[in-house]
Amino acid sequence: MAMRGLSLKHKVQLFTVLTALLTALVCVGYISYREWREYRSTSVASLCELSQMLADHSGQALAAQDAATLGQDLRLLRAHPEISAARILAADGRLLACYPEASAEGAVAAPDKTGAGEDAALVAETTVDWSSRTVEIARPVDFEGRTVGFLGLTADLSRGYAVMVEDIAFAAGVISSMLILSLLLALRLQAYLARPIGNLARTMEEVSSCQDYSLRVPVSGNDELAMLARMFNDMLCQVELRDRRLAEHTSLLEEEVAQRTSDLKQMADEAHRLAYFDNLTGLPNRRMLIDQFDAAVKEAASTNSAVALLFLDLDRFKRINDTLGHHIGDDLLIAVAERIKHCLRTCDTVSRINNSEPACISRLGGDEFVVFLTGLTYPQQSGRVAHRLIQAIRQPISVQGYSLTVTTSIGISLFPEDGSDVASLLKHADTAMYHAKEKGKNTYQFYNSSLNATALNRLALENDLRVALEQEQFVVHFQPKFDTLTKTLTGAEALVRWEHPEKGMIYPADFIPVAEESGLIVQLGHSVLQQVCRNMAIWDKMGLAMGVISINLSGYQFIHPNMVANIADVLVATNIDPRFLQIELTESMLMDTSGTCLDILNDLKSLGLQLAIDDFGKGYSSLSYLRSFPIDVLKIDRSFICELPADSHNAAITRAIVIMAHSLGLKVIAEGVERKEHYDFLRELGCNEVQGFLFARPLPAPQFTSFMENLLPRENHGDNLIVLH
Repeated sequence: MAMRGLSLKHKVQLFTVLTALLTALVCVGYISYREWREYRSTSVASLCELSQMLADHSGQALAAQDAATLGQDLRLLRAHPEISAARILAADGRLLACYPEASAEGAVAAPDKTGAGEDAALVAETTVDWSSRTVEIARPVDFEGRTVGFLGLTADLSRGYAVMVEDIAFAAGVISSMLILSLLLALRLQAYLARPIGNLARTMEEVSSCQDYSLRVPVSGNDELAMLARMFNDMLCQVELRDRRLAEHTSLLEEEVAQRTSDLKQMADEAHRLAYFDNLTGLPNRRMLIDQFDAAVKEAASTNSAVALLFLDLDRFKRINDTLGHHIGDDLLIAVAERIKHCLRTCDTVSRINNSEPACISRLGGDEFVVFLTGLTYPQQSGRVAHRLIQAIRQPISVQGYSLTVTTSIGISLFPEDGSDVASLLKHADTAMYHAKEKGKNTYQFYNSSLNATALNRLALENDLRVALEQEQFVVHFQPKFDTLTKTLTGAEALVRWEHPEKGMIYPADFIPVAEESGLIVQLGHSVLQQVCRNMAIWDKMGLAMGVISINLSGYQFIHPNMVANIADVLVATNIDPRFLQIELTESMLMDTSGTCLDILNDLKSLGLQLAIDDFGKGYSSLSYLRSFPIDVLKIDRSFICELPADSHNAAITRAIVIMAHSLGLKVIAEGVERKEHYDFLRELGCNEVQGFLFARPLPAPQFTSFMENLLPRENHGDNLIVLH
């Protein structure tokens, strides 16, 4: 168990020492044992040989009982220092000679012949006492075949034993020296073996504990251990490379996770922003409005205060959006949103209805805003806020080099009088907003229950409009125009009428606003244009010189991208002369964007059409656009005609319009001429043409055809069967 706690170096050292000791012990023991056996056998054999030789040599002298000769023979033993005593006995046991001469001890007794026979005297006896390191040899001395006496030798082997021990000790020393040298060499060898292994072990331990794969095992030599160290270093290089790559990948992964986390947070923030805020203006959207309204209602209930919801709709915003582009419209909405925020108290919430809401797609556009006011003590406070908003929004706004003027119509509903939830309040505020538009726009109206009937009627009217377009219930009436001086027919103005199957005749003032707000005006205008051009083609075939027929163009039609192309298609399809078709435009249509309008007007003029400005003097009259635009005719608005000539202001305005138009080379037409004094005043001013009830009311196509046949000469185009529409 103790070996387990030792290092490899100490184990090798201990194993080497033990091996050396064991080897030394085995070698010394083996040599000692071998030397001892060899010394013992050699000594005994030598003494036996010496005793035999002495016995053979002294046999004759012993037979002769010659003691002197025997003594001389024994003195020869001096050459053998190991012989400590020698005796020669006669056959009868008498001592005849001894060595040394002074010693009579240890005489060899004659062998006992009693009971043993004669053969017993012939036996040589050797007695060895290794404890005292002595050897005694007794042998008979024969001469001529008979035993004549006995020879006894005593040898002391101590000196030889000492020499043997010295030799063994020397051999043991030599062996020990060799073993020590071998041990030193083995220790040196184990150092060569254990040091690399120890270095390898220490490096492995440090790598394992510190996870530092840049550590390396010292390498020296080209043996197997060096190869093992190099392989381990190569393995560390691979591990370090993989660890570095893993660290790089981990770092990249952590960065990616951090980026993904950041992206997810941004996406969550963006999702929250998209869910609760308008993407264009940054205002709270409908969802946020609902959440904040619920909180406002709870607060109002606890403080016994009122909450007002204001529904804002920008007037004629679609015209700006379609004419200048959506990017201009978007910037205008952002500017309007900023003005709304600046006009409101901090506690008020502004929200722009997102037109992606499913419930708002058909009814709400991007120009609609909602404001709800909290903490009101009486409802009239919301009216003052609405007035402040109207005044702020109507101020000119500079957008990408354009100076734009936009107004707003506002509907107001109150909590809890007009509803207890956002849906009902929005609905009622929307109804009030449309009522404000019907009142002339750029104003505000509070909701009342009677407006529901109006809203329902408007919705029903819009549905009937769609059916009327499908069933072609719209017809065109023509109001004749006359030369002021000659009173001859110069043309007519085409006016649309709706022959409702249940309600009868419906006039434009009742359905045109609904058609414009619902977007049906484009389809309706195209239908009217087709009817007018077909009738003009029929009258041309009949040979009637009907003059110039004018047709009103809605602002929504004017900014429609395919408007010019649609008119060109109708002209080609009906094959009429475009010089006899006049397009009437209002001043407000021309004042929005001069650059775009000029392009559209030039496109219309390129078709060969005449262009007239209808209701001149009622809107934003300007000499600059009269000089810049390719206008042919000015039509004085009926509001200036109805009080002529008694109203001096209207008379002065009318006179100025006529003089200005003539100075610019434009023709002047007065509409709404209903009394003779109107006509007389206009004739004196030099107005070119007049139209009104004084001369003729608007007539359906068949009656207008008859009217022309009675007034105009017929050109001969052959006898064709004509069906008027």
